[in-house]
Amino acid sequence: VDLNILPEGFENIAALNLEINFDDQVLDFQEVSTGAVGQQAGKTAYAYLRSPGLVRILVLGVNQNTLSEGQLLILTFDVKDGVGHTRTDIRITDPVVVQPDGDNTYSGQVINGTITIGHLQTEIMYIYLNGKRIAHEDEDGKFFYHNDHLGSPVVVSDQYGDKVRYIEYYPFGNTKQEIPGNSQFADKEISHKYNSKELDESTGFYDYGARQYDPSILRFISADPLDWEQEIQSDGNISADEVSDKIRDFGFLGNPQNLNRYSYTLNNPLRYVDLTGKLAVESDTAKRFPKAASFLENLKVRTESEYEAFKRYGQANRSDVDLAFEPGKGPIVKGESLERAFGQFAPGIGSNELSINNKLLGDYETGVSGSEGMLEVTAKHEMTHYFDDLDNIDFPGEEGNSFERDVYGEVVNTYSEAEEIFKKT
Repeated sequence: VDLNILPEGFENIAALNLEINFDDQVLDFQEVSTGAVGQQAGKTAYAYLRSPGLVRILVLGVNQNTLSEGQLLILTFDVKDGVGHTRTDIRITDPVVVQPDGDNTYSGQVINGTITIGHLQTEIMYIYLNGKRIAHEDEDGKFFYHNDHLGSPVVVSDQYGDKVRYIEYYPFGNTKQEIPGNSQFADKEISHKYNSKELDESTGFYDYGARQYDPSILRFISADPLDWEQEIQSDGNISADEVSDKIRDFGFLGNPQNLNRYSYTLNNPLRYVDLTGKLAVESDTAKRFPKAASFLENLKVRTESEYEAFKRYGQANRSDVDLAFEPGKGPIVKGESLERAFGQFAPGIGSNELSINNKLLGDYETGVSGSEGMLEVTAKHEMTHYFDDLDNIDFPGEEGNSFERDVYGEVVNTYSEAEEIFKKT
């Protein structure tokens, strides 16, 4: 012990010998420096290493005297846990009472005790590629996720190439089996599993952002935040009979998301993945083009002329349009390789899927000039076909092109044309 850190007269140390616990594990304090480690309201704590995991703390009052019995003291100092420094409060409710000897020195009285501190924060850096989590780095090193087509990690490996974990899932997300690998970190907790979402081990729920998902019942535990039936009924521009017609025709009664607002990915988890608890996206499209998927999810009607064109060529009123552009309420967008077309909608009453050319999605993903405008034009062109398909009455002619002429003044055929149009808006 370096006695130079102590005030004059403290040749013999009186200290409180504390075993400090972190999550039921004793911390290694071998690197704790000798010296004053905390001060509050004139009170100073001195600490030095006694043995790994044990620190002696000498608590002195404002006049360098020890605290009186029964005083409450909260020490604040940095704890070194091998990862970094964390500011930690330790509450001492029964301070040690040490009286000086007659020559004003303190006897070597040591009182043992145990204090458990709260959870220390550990920094974790997640690494993404094209919007997908592929690795993370923490105090143990780098760990890599080998995901399936739904984004669920099947194998997790460490930075040495050894397998940390092998995981299998049932279709709706319950863990079928989880097998430790040969890595030295085989007992490491893997928090992000099904769909790469974080699992709360205490509840068994997955966090999808907008809602919590319970794989044991194959359902979200709260309803879809958008009630499509209420949206239709709140439109004061349509009659009661029209409300019934809309609930029947526009309500997509064949769509599980509309029949049950707790359902997950149209009850087809092998094909679709729910990104946020609101939008069902064809899984390959979401995986390959995450930026484009986010753009389409947030696509909205810009102008009154768009509402008018959707009504003229798709027979869809304002509430129909607003509803269809809400996440999870319109058609499923799917990327496909299309010949000589940016997009496609296959008519057939009740169809709930439209296609966009993979090249266009890829161009948007990489920031090709004009691709954003063309993606919006294409989506709204195909939405016109989608609306026209819902009312059982086919508009005579190419309604998508008619929509473009009314809204943009021309049929948009190139990226440069799309770029020029959206420069004006």
